[in-house]
Amino acid sequence: MVSQAVLDIVLLVNLDVLGELVGLAGIVANIITLTVFVSEGFHDTVNISLTALAVSDLGALVTLQLYNVMVNPWFARADLPFLPLELQSLTAFYPHNYFTRVRGFITAFVAFERCLCVALPLKIKQILTKRVAVIFNVSVYSLMVLNVFPNYYMTYYDWKFVKSRNRTVFGILYRPNKDAVFAVSFLVTDLLVPVFAFFSVVVCTVVIVVTLHTKVAWRRSASSSSEVTGKGIPSKERKVMVMITTVSVIFIICFFPFSAILTARALVPGMSINGPYWNLVLLVGSVAFFMETVNCSISIIVYYRMSTKFRVRLRAIMGWDKGDIKK
Repeated sequence: MVSQAVLDIVLLVNLDVLGELVGLAGIVANIITLTVFVSEGFHDTVNISLTALAVSDLGALVTLQLYNVMVNPWFARADLPFLPLELQSLTAFYPHNYFTRVRGFITAFVAFERCLCVALPLKIKQILTKRVAVIFNVSVYSLMVLNVFPNYYMTYYDWKFVKSRNRTVFGILYRPNKDAVFAVSFLVTDLLVPVFAFFSVVVCTVVIVVTLHTKVAWRRSASSSSEVTGKGIPSKERKVMVMITTVSVIFIICFFPFSAILTARALVPGMSINGPYWNLVLLVGSVAFFMETVNCSISIIVYYRMSTKFRVRLRAIMGWDKGDIKK
């Protein structure tokens, strides 16, 4: 359905031009974001989770830059002593997937936390303490290792003879029973896990948006004051909810193409590797990877525009403001 010539052009544009430019900017942005959060300290659970989120974004971008280089059509077809398209799997693709999965669950956790702020505003600080936030984020990073473990267990690098090149090159080899293991692994780790994280973010975001709309409508009918009392949401808390909602909506939009690919591959056999629609999968995948790059790169813009504390701290760190940093 997609010719190799068209695929090569799309891969070059989406991954090696746009992806590299946005990704490099995103790496710098996430380093700055981490600096700001560390400077602010971890006095609340939101900062803890957003710091973990920035780490996952940074890891996803770094590994994706390597992936973009190794799948470059010219580089992949060059006469090299190794096979870039095979080596990218264990060195770039699976590590990128690891950080992407981590990002999905941390985003879902932050959105879920905002939902609890609405449902149980008086008990949220007792339920989601800093200890709980740290344990959850560390657990996500630890458990997601299991998500990529089957791929590393069943594959390894070694020298092999390639008939098409009539030479021995360094590539990827598989252990026995790989098909049986990968069949289960693909269903659980490559479909159910990311899709579950995706829909968790969707559900929590919808709840937050609906609740915010309901509370705002109630406040307007109950009082003309700018501050919220009684059942309303405090203005500071509402700003945090709006910021988290924005981050979640961006995640939903940017991750949707990848979620669609995973679902399609599970339903359409021809979308497997070397299947009749594989070039189409690679084409749509390049778009999905670029959108992931955007997703991991623009959080700093959201924080800067929606968080006064973040903006003041960033401007002070960068030397844009000479005044004291507000506590």
